Amino acid sequence: MGSIRVEIPPVCEPVDLATVKAHLRVTIDDDDSLISMYITAARELCEDFCARSFINKGFAQYLDTFPYYVDSNPSQVGYGPSFYTWPRYATTLWNEAQRIRLYRSNLQSVSSIVYLDAVTMKFLTLLPSTDVSGVGGDFVVDASSKPPRLFPNPGQFWPAAAFTPNAVCVHYVAGDNNDAAIAGFLQAMSPAISPATSAANCSPQEAALRQADVPIKVKLAIMLLVGDMYENREASTDRQMQGLPNGIQSMLWFERVLDLDSTRQ
Repeated sequence: MGSIRVEIPPVCEPVDLATVKAHLRVTIDDDDSLISMYITAARELCEDFCARSFINKGFAQYLDTFPYYVDSNPSQVGYGPSFYTWPRYATTLWNEAQRIRLYRSNLQSVSSIVYLDAVTMKFLTLLPSTDVSGVGGDFVVDASSKPPRLFPNPGQFWPAAAFTPNAVCVHYVAGDNNDAAIAGFLQAMSPAISPATSAANCSPQEAALRQADVPIKVKLAIMLLVGDMYENREASTDRQMQGLPNGIQSMLWFERVLDLDSTRQ
């Protein structure tokens, strides 16, 4: 099994309240709290459909164990032709059977992997390498792929984790924002402006920068979904209600990340 939870929530939404109200043609302030709630719900629905994070968030992804190097015949489907991968530990090719797929794209950074060691029964920490050569860390991060992938350093394998639920936890940040670029731009604008750590202190300048990174069709899909929620407030009506109306799904389809080969456990 595997699960994921948000450790660090987004500091803003992909679209702001004023823009959504203009889309809805709402001029009063009475429904601001309600519309704000709809924006968050619409963003979460779109993110779940796309398997993506639009505004950077911190995630904790739990696994029961690391992927085994070789545990049974079916696991060898990740190797390719057998003459390329025999003997197993002498191959120069990557061992696809050891990959860990992350549940949210776009990956910005991985801070650590924390796991319960099978020998000491203590929680130990693995740190990411600086690049794919395995320098300066314990594992390789592939942030370019969708879904993102993690591998042991070249020629190595994952350590033995204890046989217990959620023995492995990957801590990472995913979203469309380049935090370093945003921080540098804010500092250049004014030394008094610094990146927010929570929604309570996110400046309008930072919110605008983060929202600008989100694809336009994603923003429009969120606004259309908010409009649908605002106009149809009952769970059951004469209309045929759907999770995501087809038009919105069409807008999001090419932003969707399809994981056709999940992490093995």
